[in-house]
Amino acid sequence: MYDLLIVGGGIAGSTLARVMAREGARVLVLEREEHFRDRIRGEGIHVWGTVDARELGVYDALRGQCLHELPYIRRYRHGAVAVQRDLAQSTPSGNYEMTFFHPAMQEVLLEAAKEAGVEVWRGAVVSGVCPGDEPAVTVRHDGEVRRLTARLVVGADGRRSQVRNWAGFVTQRDPDNLLIAGVVVSGLPATDDALETFSRGAAWNMQFLPLGSGLYRCYFVSGDRARHRPIGGRAGLARLGDYARDSAVPAAWLDAMRVEGPLASFEAASWWVDNPYRDGVALIGDAAAAPDPCFGCGLSMALRDVRLLRDELLAQSDWDRAARRYAAAHDSTFVALHALERWAAEGFFSVDPERQHIRDHADAAADRGEAPDLIGRGPDQPVDEAVRLRFLGY
Repeated sequence: MYDLLIVGGGIAGSTLARVMAREGARVLVLEREEHFRDRIRGEGIHVWGTVDARELGVYDALRGQCLHELPYIRRYRHGAVAVQRDLAQSTPSGNYEMTFFHPAMQEVLLEAAKEAGVEVWRGAVVSGVCPGDEPAVTVRHDGEVRRLTARLVVGADGRRSQVRNWAGFVTQRDPDNLLIAGVVVSGLPATDDALETFSRGAAWNMQFLPLGSGLYRCYFVSGDRARHRPIGGRAGLARLGDYARDSAVPAAWLDAMRVEGPLASFEAASWWVDNPYRDGVALIGDAAAAPDPCFGCGLSMALRDVRLLRDELLAQSDWDRAARRYAAAHDSTFVALHALERWAAEGFFSVDPERQHIRDHADAAADRGEAPDLIGRGPDQPVDEAVRLRFLGY
């Protein structure tokens, strides 16, 4: 019998496994993929998440491997710099944004878990989870089907979590609102020290996130789903160029830009469950709550989940009580983050002509530093009507 059975070896699963193994827990990670692939998202840990990354050992594990740090954010409007933000000077922790190529990050952290004594099965296909006093997982590995038990089963298997379904959690989902598309590019005549966002002040923008080694993740985000359609594959590259020109990306950037990876659009809506623990099964990361990917908070929220669950498990021997306390803390954090993201979506991406004044007010508030600070403080900032009023103006 294991202490922890963790389904999923991504950032949440491998980090929880590593920190608990270092405390003496017997941990098994079940990871379906033999080799991690580019999923066209998940390259950044916001400044509020870097506090957890450092405490959990993620920062040290990635440093010198695949970690890249960004000290600045630059917002361009009509091609000119509207705001340059120094993150070390403007955030409580004084940290930078952390970026990396997602598959490389996964490999590094899963290897770090193994070095800490975690047992890892790759190519493991989980076919069922049975909640209860002694929760169990059914898995096929190396041609053999086994039923394994643990004190606690943890679902860390992402937005489309099967553990969530097998354990009987009810998934809630926001309606599709924004469009987001992403691709890895190189060749940009840009610095690699800032997240750079281009717009015309309209309800869409294009972002460039440096990953190091001359690579950038390019994201296009739009609230005008009639004007901007989902794009993918080689056929979508010409339209991506149109969207970039729509966002006032400099012609010199577009002329120099080379595509290095797949282009795809994906869902831009939050998914979550209320109370991500029941009967011996806990959910963390995107399995518990997947924030709207347009705002890049998913990996930061995943690490917050790991810290919250770790702290409760180490604080007491009653893991059922510990997991219930974790679930309550998770819900409180996600409710705050979800509200901030909804306000940001309304303020920056609304296309209703009658609400143009709201977008203008939000842009001005952002220039003054009064927008929801999803990068610097995330759910750790005040989330109340006064904050909403300063940003949206009503």
